[in-house]
This record gives sequence, C-alpha cells and structure tokens, in this order.
Amino acid sequence: MPFTFTAAHSSRITKPRARKPPSFDRKGSSLAAAARRASAQRSKPKRSSIEVINQDSGRDEADPVERLDDQGIIKTLAADLALQDVVPAMKYICSNMFDELPERSGMSSTRIAELLNVQKAMPPIVTSAHVHALVKSPTSVEKEVSKLARAGLIKRIAVPGRGRGSSSLSDGLVLVRDWVAMVDGTTDVPISVKEKYIAGLKNTSSHVGGDMRRAIDDEAITTLMRAGLVTASTSTLRSSHNVLTSCRSSVAGTLASIHSISRAASGSVDAVGGQGAVLASGGGGGGGSSGVCTSDIRLLKGCEVSASLPNTGAFLNLIDGARSHLLYLLSKSKYHEAPLYLLRERWDGNTSTKAPYGRSKDPFSIVLPAKTKKWKDFYGLKFDFVLAECLGAGQIEVFETGSVGMGVRSV
Repeated sequence: MPFTFTAAHSSRITKPRARKPPSFDRKGSSLAAAARRASAQRSKPKRSSIEVINQDSGRDEADPVERLDDQGIIKTLAADLALQDVVPAMKYICSNMFDELPERSGMSSTRIAELLNVQKAMPPIVTSAHVHALVKSPTSVEKEVSKLARAGLIKRIAVPGRGRGSSSLSDGLVLVRDWVAMVDGTTDVPISVKEKYIAGLKNTSSHVGGDMRRAIDDEAITTLMRAGLVTASTSTLRSSHNVLTSCRSSVAGTLASIHSISRAASGSVDAVGGQGAVLASGGGGGGGSSGVCTSDIRLLKGCEVSASLPNTGAFLNLIDGARSHLLYLLSKSKYHEAPLYLLRERWDGNTSTKAPYGRSKDPFSIVLPAKTKKWKDFYGLKFDFVLAECLGAGQIEVFETGSVGMGVRSV
C-alpha cells in the first residue's frame, strides 16, 4: 500500500460543491424553462392524419379515409336464382327476418321471453321495397304481383300516412295462406267466425280495403275487431251522421255522464269516461285497441270495415326505425359510404360473431348482445334484412369495390 493514498481518494468521502448564486442558476430562470418546454414539444410525436380524423370525429380506425373505388352498381342482393319470383322471395323474407338468440346473450329470462314473443307476433307482411331489392326487374315484379293478386294468392296492404314515394312503408304484400294460418292460430275468435272471415277474405278484392260487412255480421265484426283482424275507418265514423248521433246519445246516457264517473273506482278506465270516450265525443285517433265501435254494436252500422293483420303498426315502426338507424351508422363514415363488412359490424354493435359472447375491439372489454341496439330496440333484426329494405326503398346504393368486397353508400 503506497504512503501517498489518503482518505480523499475514497468514494465514501465526498466534498460539498460550491453553490452558485441564484442569478447564475440556469435551471431556475424563466428563459431556461421556456427552452425546455419548446424542446419537449419538438420531441413529442405528432399524430397521423388517420388518428386525428378518428379521434376528432369518433369514427372507427377501419373506416377508410379516401373514397372507395366504384366498379359497378349492384342492383339486386339475391344470389339464388330461385328468389327471382315473387312468392319464393316473400317466403324467404318472412323466414329470414330475425337472428337466432346467442347462447350467452346477457339477457334475463323475462327479457328473452319478451323478445321471442315479439318475434312470434310479427305479421307476415313483406314490403314492396324489399321484394324489389331481391328481384332484378321491377316491371316483372309488378306484373307478377298483379297476376297473383287477381288469382287470390296474395293481398296488397295500403297503410296511409306512412310516407310517399319508393321509400314509403304504405305498400305491403301478404300471402293469403299465411294470413289464413294466423287467423287459425287465434284463440279469441270462435271457429264459426273464423270461417266467415276466411271466406270473406278470399271473396274480397285483391287490395285489402274492401268492406267486409257483406260477409260478416256486426256481432262477428266486434269479435274480430277485438282480435285485431278487422279495422273500421275513423273518417267514415266521423262523417256518418247516424253514428255520431248514437255516440253522443251514448255519451250522455252511459259513457261520460257525471253520475257514472263519480261512482267509478279511482284509477280505472270508467273513471275517465270508459273505453273510447274521446272517439265517442267526436274526437279522433286510432290508438286504442278497443274503442266505442268494439263495445257498442250500434256504432258499427254505417262504418266501413276492412280486413287487417294484428301488430301491423308495430311491424311498420320496427322497419322504419331500423332503416333510420342503418342510415345513421352509414353517416358516421367520412363520405357516407363504408365497406359492407364494416357496416355489418356496426349494426351488430361492434361485436365479434366468432366469440361465444360478443367481444369488442378492445381485448379487455366484453360487449354482450343484450347491451347492443340490435337486440335492445330491434329484437335481433338481421342486417341483411335491413340492408334490403334500404336498398329497395332507394335510400342506399350497393356497389363493388374490387378490393374490400361490396361497399354501401347513402343516396
């Protein structure tokens, strides 16, 4: 050991450094802080244009930034040649309306029962726009529909006030045998009344709107109206002087008299005048399932009664809401166009169909079908069904891209 080695060379002994005055501290000066902020901003990586678009507009990362290549319009969605006739196309549409319930749906037993009952209660109505989306020639569709209607195989349904033009929901088609099967499955109607109704349905014109009074008496009409199989025209009810007179006399005597209302239980229907009090007093509206015409046979005299299907309004509201929602999903893209697979994922709630229960794009989060709008509001309505509805109504265009399959754009 050399004699020149001292404790100053040891790493355990350090000498305090001399501190500089505060005026010479570069780190504490405002100019140094500004320089550090500027260098940090320069070193921060910039976001790409795709990330800026996706984060600012809420679009998916898979959404293309540029327009899709258009290599030709696809006029029909039917790949099977057997669907080029009207009757096979209508059968296909009615049997492929809803998706099957997933095994792990995240729904309670009550919700599952409600969903299945709604699906089962849907009437066998097919919109004319949906048929046009599957059959290539619109002219041949109209000719075949007219021929089948004259032969008594199908019936046309017209619902006023459901829009105009090709995108309206006012024009529908029903197979007569499906209609008869629904009538046979009704438990609230006696067999004798069912037979009269089916005979009158087959004897009326091809367009559902003819008066059923010639084939059915007033008592049977009352029973059928409670079941939703016939409907009375409210305009005819208002314009008929005899019906209004009987309505006012019944209101003064039984329905909305002060004596009967005062004796009714609080919260009951009789406490507000009974069923159909608004219509009986001269008001309008067809919201009630059983109004004055169903409770008083005298009011049916002079009313025009036509055949109808139960839950027609619920069916039309479901189709209208599904069309609007698909157009909304398409509007989330930059140019209101998207590949077909991307639009399908959006309709399904961005869940993967390969997983037993839906899994979102984030691998750490699980999306159950019960949380998606497809199952909450539309009861499992198929994407292909809604796509054909919008295509036949002229609200969208389907085209071939050549690179990512088919593309969809709003019109």
